[in-house]
Amino acid sequence: MHNLQIKNASGKTLALLLLDGGDGGVPISIVPKFMTDYASTPRCLWWFIKPWGKHGMATVIHDWLYWEQKLPGWEDFQRKDAEEIFHRCMVDSGVGALKARLMYLAVKWFAGGAWNGNKKKKAEGWNRIAARWPEKAFDTPDDLQVVEQD
Repeated sequence: MHNLQIKNASGKTLALLLLDGGDGGVPISIVPKFMTDYASTPRCLWWFIKPWGKHGMATVIHDWLYWEQKLPGWEDFQRKDAEEIFHRCMVDSGVGALKARLMYLAVKWFAGGAWNGNKKKKAEGWNRIAARWPEKAFDTPDDLQVVEQD
């Protein structure tokens, strides 16, 4: 049995702990103001999978893992590991088995460009931690980037 516990660690970090049958776990700390688009579902499929729902926290974890491309204490973290964690988180969050499997397969088949694109953006100095909280619905990640001062 898998469990997903969500805890707020001192108001600075959203810490999520995946427990495997009570035998320990892997802590995943997501920094506040991390920019995510939740589920990157084409609008024509929103009748089946909306950007946010029971799967919402799993999509945030997935986006964080795709951005970081590492997990403390996890040797040789790879894209497939992020996808498997995404699937576990969806199931633990109460997403139905069929929907969780379809979302997992969609990420597995179509999200390679996001993984590679994130690696490139990080190398170019991009940051997905917002410099400020969005004030308007149309604030974009570019608007929220940290601006380096000389």
